[in-house]
Amino acid sequence: MTTPSLLDRTRFTYLTIIAVGTLYIPQPNLPRIAENLALSSSNAALLTTTAFLPLIAMPLFFGFILEIVNVRVILHASLLSLLLTNILIFIFSDSFQTILVLRFFQGVAVSGILISVTTYLSKNAKPENLSSLLSLYVASTIFGGFVGRVLSAVIAMLISWPYTFLFGAINAFICIIMIGRTHININELLPNAEMPALRTIYALLLDKNIAGVLIIIFCCFFSFSSIVNFFPFYLTRLHPGLPEIEIGFIYTGYLVGAGTALFSSRFIRLIGSLRNAVIFGMILLSISIVGWFTTAILAIFMSMILTCASMFLIQSILTGHVNSYFRNLKAVANGIYIAAYYTGGAAGSFFPGLVYDRYGWSGLLIMDLLILAIGMLSAGLLK
Repeated sequence: MTTPSLLDRTRFTYLTIIAVGTLYIPQPNLPRIAENLALSSSNAALLTTTAFLPLIAMPLFFGFILEIVNVRVILHASLLSLLLTNILIFIFSDSFQTILVLRFFQGVAVSGILISVTTYLSKNAKPENLSSLLSLYVASTIFGGFVGRVLSAVIAMLISWPYTFLFGAINAFICIIMIGRTHININELLPNAEMPALRTIYALLLDKNIAGVLIIIFCCFFSFSSIVNFFPFYLTRLHPGLPEIEIGFIYTGYLVGAGTALFSSRFIRLIGSLRNAVIFGMILLSISIVGWFTTAILAIFMSMILTCASMFLIQSILTGHVNSYFRNLKAVANGIYIAAYYTGGAAGSFFPGLVYDRYGWSGLLIMDLLILAIGMLSAGLLK
C-alpha cells in the first residue's frame, strides 16, 4: 500500500472540485433563472434539489459496486455522463422540465465520482497518511462549491446563465483526459471478489457511533444547505437588482471553510476529543445562523465566513472518523456517509423553500436552529 503520488493527488483534487462545483452551478443564478422561466423560489431551488436526490441512494449502490469493480470504470462512466448532461442543459436551457431530468442524472454522475475518490484514497493510502488525504478531499469539495458558485455568477453576468453549463462540460472533458493518465491499481475484478451482503448496511446503522455521525452530518448539512440555497432570494428581496457577481462574492466565505478542514486533525488534539470538537463546531454553526438575521451585507458576509468555517470543520472531522473507524468495507461505509450527507443537502435545498415562501427568512433560520439542536443531542452517541 502506497500513498498516491503528488500528480495523482492533484488530478483527484481537480476532479473533486469539478464534480462538486457542478452540483452548485445554478445556485447563485436562481433568482435570474426563476425570473427567466417564470418560477417561484421553491420551484427554482429544485434545480439544486434534483441534483442532490441521487446522492441519497446512489453512493450506497456505488459503494457495493466498488468492492468488486475498478475505480477507473466508474470514474470514466460518471465523467462521460457529466459531459453529456452539461451540453444538453446548455442546448435545452429554455425547458425547465428537461433541465430537471438532466440535473438528476448529473447527481448520479457526481455520486459515482465522489464515492470513487474517497474509496481510492481510503484504500490506497497508508494509515498514517489517511487523515491528511481526507482533509485534502474535504477541502477540495469546499473549494469546488466555491468555484462552482462564483464562476457561475461571473459567467452569468458576463454572458448568460446557460453558458455556465457549457463551461462545466469543458471541465468534465478535461477530467476524462486526466483520469486516463492516473495510476489506479485497486479494486481489480478478482475471481474471489464478492459483493457484500445488503445486511451490511443494517449492521453498520446499528452501530451507535455511526448512527450519531449520520444524524449529525444530516442536520448540519440540512441547515447549511438551506442558507446557501435561499440567501440569494433574501438578498435580492432586500436589494432589488443586486447583480449575480455580488451574490457570488458572498460565497468567498467558502475559502475560510477550506482552511478549517485542513486543520481538523490538529483541532481535535487541541480540544481534547472528537466529540468535543464536533459539539464546538455545531455551537459555532448555530451562532453563525443567528448572525443571518441581519440585513447588512457586510454582516451577512461575516456570517457566511463563520457558517462555512464551522460546517466544514464538522465535515472534515466526521469524514476522517468514518474512514478510520472501519478497517474493511470502506466503500460501503463511505457510501452510507455520503448518502446521509446529501440527504440533508437535498432536504435542506427544498423544504426550507416552502418555509421561506410562507414565513420568510426568519422562519427559515428558526427551523435551521431547531434542526441543529437535534444534531447536538446526537453528539452523545459519538465515541
